[in-house]
Amino acid sequence: MFMKRNLFLLIILLLAAACDECGVEDKVESKIPINFSSPLLAPTKVTDFSFLPGEQIGIFMLNSGSTLSASTIVDDVNNYNYYVSSVTSFVASFLPYTTDTVFFPTPGNVDFIAYYPYSNSISSTFTCPVSTTSSDQTNRATVDFVYSNNATNISSANVSLVFKHALSFLEFDVVTETGLALTEMVGMTLTLNNFSTTADVNLSDGSIINLNSATQDIVLPGKYYAGNEEYIADGIIVPQTVAQNSTVTFTMTNGRVFTYDFPDDLVFESGKIYIFTVTLDRGTSASFTGSVSFWQPGTLENSDIVAN
Repeated sequence: MFMKRNLFLLIILLLAAACDECGVEDKVESKIPINFSSPLLAPTKVTDFSFLPGEQIGIFMLNSGSTLSASTIVDDVNNYNYYVSSVTSFVASFLPYTTDTVFFPTPGNVDFIAYYPYSNSISSTFTCPVSTTSSDQTNRATVDFVYSNNATNISSANVSLVFKHALSFLEFDVVTETGLALTEMVGMTLTLNNFSTTADVNLSDGSIINLNSATQDIVLPGKYYAGNEEYIADGIIVPQTVAQNSTVTFTMTNGRVFTYDFPDDLVFESGKIYIFTVTLDRGTSASFTGSVSFWQPGTLENSDIVAN
C-alpha cells in the first residue's frame, strides 16, 4: 500500500512537471517576433543610396516616451544586432544576426532606436564613436552613419524604421578652363586640411557630441571622367564649424597646387551634402560655387569662392 501511494505521488509530480514545461513552451511560442523594415523611397545611405543585403544595424527597445538609458530599456533589448535579409520593392527587411530576437508582447507600448553600421563599442552612456579620417574614406559602407528614432509608441509587431544621416557629405566637381591640360587632372589629389575627424553620436537623439578638437588632413578619393572632362572627389566628414586655417587643396600631377581657405564661420551640418563646382584656370585661379542638396536641403553662405 505504501509503495502504491508513493508511486501515485510520483506520477502526479511527473505530470505536474510536464505541464509546467508545456506551459513554458506555450509561453515562448506565444511570443511574436517583431518584423523590422526600412523604406528605401528616399536616399538612406551613401552606398548605393540604400541598404545592401548583409549590412548590420543595432536596435534598442525602450519604454514609450522615455530617453534611452539603462533604466528605460525594455526586455533587455540593448543594442540587438540585426542584418538586412532582403531588399525588395524599395523596402529593406531585417532579421536577427544572432539568437537575440526582439519579441512582442511587452508591457505597454514601446519606442525603438536603431542605427547603422552596427558597433559593439557602445558606451554605458549610449554613445557610438565615428571617424572620418583618410583611411576611413576608402570604405564608405563603414564610415557612413545613419540613425532612426521615428518608431515611437509602437503597439504592433510590424515596425518601419526611417533612417537619417548623422554626418555630412562633401562633393567637389572639378572642371578646367583655358591654359590647363585635362591630363593634369587624371592623377589629381584633393585634400581637406585641418579638419576634426572623430566624435561620438549620442544615440538618444542622433546628435554629434564630443567633437575632437585635434585636426587632421583628409584625402578624399576621386576619379577623372574623360567623357565629361571633369574630376569628382567626395567624402564624409564629421559635422563641424571649420577651424581657422582650414583649407582644401588640389594638387595636380605636375605639382601645381590650388588652395582655398574656408571661412572660419562655415558650418557643415548633419544630414546635408555640400556640392562644390570647381573651375581651374591656369591663367587665373580656381573658382568655386557651392550648393547643398540630396540628403537634406540646406544653404551655403558665401558659396562663390576663389582659390589661388
